[in-house]
Amino acid sequence: MRGLLPALVVGARTGGPMQVRARIAAVRSWRRALARPDTSALPDAWDRVLIQRAAVWMFVGGGGVNGMTALTSDVEVTGPLLVVSGLLVLIAVELALLRRPRLWVLQAHAAAGVVLVGVVVALVGDAGLAPVYLLWPAVLVAWFSSWRALAVHLALLTFVLVTAMAVHGGVERPLDTVVAVLVTAAVIAGLITFLTRRQARLRAELALAADTDPLTGLLNRRAFEVRAVVALARARERGSPLGLVLFDLDHFKRVNDDHGHHWGDEVLVRFARVLRAASRDGDLVARLGGEGFVVLLPGAAERDAVAYTRRGAGAPGGQSVGPVTVPTASAGVVTAAGPGGAAGGSVGDAVRLADAAMYAAKAAGRHRTAVWGDPIRLTDLTAAAALDVAT
Repeated sequence: MRGLLPALVVGARTGGPMQVRARIAAVRSWRRALARPDTSALPDAWDRVLIQRAAVWMFVGGGGVNGMTALTSDVEVTGPLLVVSGLLVLIAVELALLRRPRLWVLQAHAAAGVVLVGVVVALVGDAGLAPVYLLWPAVLVAWFSSWRALAVHLALLTFVLVTAMAVHGGVERPLDTVVAVLVTAAVIAGLITFLTRRQARLRAELALAADTDPLTGLLNRRAFEVRAVVALARARERGSPLGLVLFDLDHFKRVNDDHGHHWGDEVLVRFARVLRAASRDGDLVARLGGEGFVVLLPGAAERDAVAYTRRGAGAPGGQSVGPVTVPTASAGVVTAAGPGGAAGGSVGDAVRLADAAMYAAKAAGRHRTAVWGDPIRLTDLTAAAALDVAT
């Protein structure tokens, strides 16, 4: 409900019920996309590089501090402490040599760090504040792990600390030490996990906002082009067809001139709803700007793309939105990949060809579909819609 209220307020201020419904649909799609924290909160490739580097320096720093403690403190276990320091440095080197380690590998290294700190506590008790160093791997895990993984790590930390102090046997006020270390680790790690996940969520929200046309809730041009490049490469790799359809509302300027931009926006929202309803999961539907829309249809050959234009451009014409009769639309079709496709062309080339076909449809009388080719082939959408109704 918190996400829908702003949509209602903004829609009420900037337009009528059609815009409210479009904004609510966009917000709901955002919420569905953001309801997957396990994927949206995962670190990307650059974040993993930073995490790996931080882990390397954590082990190097731990080895250095432990070595200094062994050499400068009045302890009787200097040799074992130096061995632990050597192990920490070796783990740092091994971790630095790994290429693109998985998250569970980083978590396993953090667990190894906890165990080695536990060995130090078992050897020297709380000399040199050794238990405090258990916070280091806890902070590292909190950076990139889920709440469940963090809880498991804190449970391991508690077990290791209690066992280490029991082995040493000479720690003063062991319960106070356990509580202090555990509470501090839980608070700091929990705060880091919360802030990290919040940051990831905000980044996902910004990415969705940057990819969405604010009026219709469809993809914007930039987001469409990015996704279309991937879809085109995949279609050519698999040898599957890929249809591209470009729509343009006929005489749309008259709507703005005669009724104002408010009702022009309502018409655009209505047409966007029609395209969304006519599309399948996996189709890319976008507003290019103004009254232009584009749809990418994976797996759709020329015949399928033409049939789609009947459901899209043929459906809204003649309907009413307030005082406005929704204008018809003209469509240009091009097969971007597959049999008869524009081999070697880019997404931009396919859009330009579809645009040229669409203008040929307008020149032939509007409310038509034009299929790019030599020659361009035209279909009267009025006749096609009548045929669909008759059947």
